[in-house]
Amino acid sequence: MDQILFSSWQGEVVDNRGKQQDQPQTPKRFKVPDEFAGQKMKAFMGWDGFALFDSDVDIVAMCVRYVEAV
Repeated sequence: MDQILFSSWQGEVVDNRGKQQDQPQTPKRFKVPDEFAGQKMKAFMGWDGFALFDSDVDIVAMCVRYVEAV
């Protein structure tokens, strides 16, 4: 899994924006589902929250697509 830039998952917030890349905070609760293991992702969203791996993600567009899909 790529380093998480920012996430909010099951009430746990991880914010690595502006921090040293060699000392990232890692989430304890977030785990990419097995069916997505090994795939390159910029972001992930689910019932329990979201995780951003890339600063280029348009989070509003991601939320809209998620709501349309569920």
